[in-house]
Amino acid sequence: MIIQEITNISYNGLYVRIIIYLSMNTYMYASEDLVFTALIAIPFTVNEQAIGGCRYKEYTSFEACLNDVLRLSKAMSLKNKLCGVPLVVENQ
Repeated sequence: MIIQEITNISYNGLYVRIIIYLSMNTYMYASEDLVFTALIAIPFTVNEQAIGGCRYKEYTSFEACLNDVLRLSKAMSLKNKLCGVPLVVENQ
């Protein structure tokens, strides 16, 4: 369920579309000439780390891509929590 959508924010030749779902932030980056689209999903769940996986894949539709991104994000967050993967952030 989409609860908020922000569109057409430009950054260094890319436009960003931010979609906030019921349980995730999803960020869509697309080149202005639409050569590529990248989606990033971050779960809002408590005590889960925002680290995960990456896929480079062609999809049959935007909806198929979005569903896969949301599933991958949730699965990777749960896997990292279950395995006790530490989130290490180094300040320089």
